Parts: sequence; C-alpha cells; structure tokens
Amino acid sequence: MRLTDKAQTTRSFTKDGFLVVPAKLSKTGVFNYLGSELGKTEKETYQLARTENSLFTDETISSFENAPITVGHPEEDVTAENWKQLAVGSMRNVQRDGDYLVGEAWIYDSAAIKQIEQFGIEELSCGYRSELLPSQEQGI
Repeated sequence: MRLTDKAQTTRSFTKDGFLVVPAKLSKTGVFNYLGSELGKTEKETYQLARTENSLFTDETISSFENAPITVGHPEEDVTAENWKQLAVGSMRNVQRDGDYLVGEAWIYDSAAIKQIEQFGIEELSCGYRSELLPSQEQGI
C-alpha cells in the first residue's frame, strides 16, 4: 500500500491522536513479481495481471475493509493470536478510484505514527492474502 499524500496536505489526526492517511492499495495492470514472493522458482520473474473483474468486485473491496496494517512485511500472517504484536492500524473506506483501489490508512499505534512522520515512511502493508489464478495467456 502506498500512502498518497506526499505533500502531507491531506494527512489528518483524529481527536484521539490516530493518524488518517489516504492510501492507494492496488491498481489494475500487469506486474512483475519475483518467484520468491510467490512461493515459486526463486530466481524467475513472473507476470501477474490484476484485472478490473478481480480487483473491483464487492468481495475484493470488502476484504480490504478493516484489513490490518503492518509496518513492513512480517514473516507470518496477521492473525487473532498475533495482531497485537504486528498490526499498527487498519484500512477503512475502501473503494474504487479510476484504475486504483484506494482507502484510508488509520494508524492507531503511536510508535508507528512517530516512525511514519520521522522517517517519511510512504509504504505500509495490508495483512491480506490473494489467490493466484492461471491465465490462458503464456507468461501471465
């Protein structure tokens, strides 16, 4: 997920001190991934297509709503057993905006807010899984 407020004009804080930032979660297109990112042949590159028909379904959009946010990519999935150790916030108000799936990153953890502001962190991760479906086309 990419925080989309580089000029920092649209970040806001709630009365409770939570950070709210517009975020781009995903977009349609064909993207290159290393095999190591997909559990496939490590040194190969794979092309994955994110289509309108998969990205903008009600099921996909609702799966991002309230998804936990982590700083970086933890080695394990975020679950009910470990969310207190891994999650720093959640996604809200997820919707389509042109070719993008967007939402608001709500950061609740004060240490994470400090990191984001101090180090200019622009990318966070949503704790979600996706299903890869084979394509009819070669290489996608």
